[in-house]
Amino acid sequence: MAPFIDPTYLRVSIDAVLKTSLPPEDSGSELERSIIREIVVGPVLGGALPKLAQPWFIHQILLNVLGKPNQARTESSNPRTRSSHGILVFILTTIQTISTLCLNLIQLSQQLYHLAQTVNASNGNSKQSQTRNGSSSKDPPDQSHSLRLSEQPLLMIKEILDLRDDPRSNAPATALLNLAELLSGMFEPFLDKLIPYLVHKHVLTPSVLSKIITESTKTLFPESNNGYPGPPPVVPTPEEQVDLRQNVELRLKELIPSIIQTPDMVSRILDPLSSPECNTHLIMLLYDLVIITLYPEIGLGGSRKVRESAFGLGGLQLSFGDDMDDSRVQE
Repeated sequence: MAPFIDPTYLRVSIDAVLKTSLPPEDSGSELERSIIREIVVGPVLGGALPKLAQPWFIHQILLNVLGKPNQARTESSNPRTRSSHGILVFILTTIQTISTLCLNLIQLSQQLYHLAQTVNASNGNSKQSQTRNGSSSKDPPDQSHSLRLSEQPLLMIKEILDLRDDPRSNAPATALLNLAELLSGMFEPFLDKLIPYLVHKHVLTPSVLSKIITESTKTLFPESNNGYPGPPPVVPTPEEQVDLRQNVELRLKELIPSIIQTPDMVSRILDPLSSPECNTHLIMLLYDLVIITLYPEIGLGGSRKVRESAFGLGGLQLSFGDDMDDSRVQE
């Protein structure tokens, strides 16, 4: 029997969030809070979370994000006659390619220099604003401490490619990741400034966030006419699920550079997401992380009085950690 998420856990957690975030005049109304809670737990979380745990739905999302594989690919290898004219065209084409590459390198160096100046200037402006607000005088930042923001993505890539335990399985990818770790260690202070700047400049923007919300709504909650909820999407047959998996594998093979590809690399990337049970536990871990990050006062690390008033459970301490792992997901 496929695992399902316990709705009682979702109701208690959402009710605690509502009691913490709503104004006192609204949070005190049990009827209003119950209506909002049931809407969030039922149609929203109850409709989205079980879908996200299915491998075929994850494959469908990957195809929507990455695009479909290029199946109509025709490779024509017609032999060309070698002549003096062909050799001259080849030489001129090579010269043009080299000159274009040099121009692109010059333009790239100028862009990197301008980007470094912009990042340093934005970091200086943020420090000046903190000084004006009096935060830096009370709690001066530790300059010796490094955030090491580039370390975790590299570790995640190593884990996905299964290179932490067996680095010799893919020597080119291991060499590239070691080189990336070396460069990230050399430019670590600058990367700690660059990564937040790029996230705020190109990711956390109104246009990108609105597009993400729109596409997520269309994917998780398909609609019919005039915005009314339509029928639930039809679950693909086992044959269609196999086709989705194969299309994702083909698309990943097209995107991953051939120099670091191995015969089983794509399978290693997709296999960890092939279990609905593991996906359900992963989703609940992410759910707990989001709730505790946004509302830390309702976790075990917050005040006891705040927890008891938020959950209304007296002496019962509701945990979003390991204590609830067995009761959140039932098989």
